Amino acid sequence: MVDGLLLIDKQKGPTSHDVIDSLRKLINQKRIGHTGTLDPAATGLLVVLVGKATRLAKWMQKEDKTYSGIFRLGIATDTLDAAGKVIAKRACGFSEKEIQDAVKSLTGTITQTPPNYSAIKVNGRRAYKVAREGGNVKLLPREVKVNDFIVQMDEGGEHPSVSFSIKCSSGTYIRTMASDFGAFLGCPAHLESLRRLEVGHLKIKDSVTLEALSAVEPAERTLAVKPMREAVNMPEVLVSETALKGISDGCKSETLEQIGEWKVDDIAKIIRDKTGDLIGLGKMQSEENGIVMVRPIRVFL
Repeated sequence: MVDGLLLIDKQKGPTSHDVIDSLRKLINQKRIGHTGTLDPAATGLLVVLVGKATRLAKWMQKEDKTYSGIFRLGIATDTLDAAGKVIAKRACGFSEKEIQDAVKSLTGTITQTPPNYSAIKVNGRRAYKVAREGGNVKLLPREVKVNDFIVQMDEGGEHPSVSFSIKCSSGTYIRTMASDFGAFLGCPAHLESLRRLEVGHLKIKDSVTLEALSAVEPAERTLAVKPMREAVNMPEVLVSETALKGISDGCKSETLEQIGEWKVDDIAKIIRDKTGDLIGLGKMQSEENGIVMVRPIRVFL
């Protein structure tokens, strides 16, 4: 059994759940899960937590994400992506200024309505299942934040394509971004392709494909699993061997050293000084005598 972080470069076709099922067999690990779904047609970074690291999911699911892809203008589908049925099609034309105005309208804190074909639950059922059965799906608008949004015209013609890169908050639907982008320009639109490049501090360049993982000997596959310490991006505190028992019992413990910027009540990684292993997460506390303490809130010992 192994505990840690596995960065997978998902290919087009399988669902995120399919990838997890394959990994269970490849690395012989039952306790495994991902921190954020990629649609079957999407590619790119799927962050997978293995073993004890699955208990870090709560702190990773809200990370900002970075994507690249293509919007196809002039064609709309019922699912807002290329996998759906075409429901509108007409010629489109616009100026560079109109394109940049559309970008500005979708940058910053914006409101968007999730697609009907999404995994959000409606009265206990996934919205996409209700939509596929022809049921009425009513999803409420939500606020998301788009930090960076850059576009470039690729192809002209009646149904032009636009390449984009987006850095956005968790919960942002890029399919909705495509539809709203077209709506601002007064034309149908859908998401033609999508690739996830980053999740927080984690990057696609450090990932591995399922095919590459399958090609190595079974005993070597767990070498792709990164230490738990690399999974979350937060301050660190080092603790001594004598503090381990107290931390295991949930007791406030003195720290040897603090790494990174922090303030009281910030959550920090608790690192065993002797080995460099992540042994828990805790809240930072400062005593009147100047000693920096940490109170465990999640322990992996």
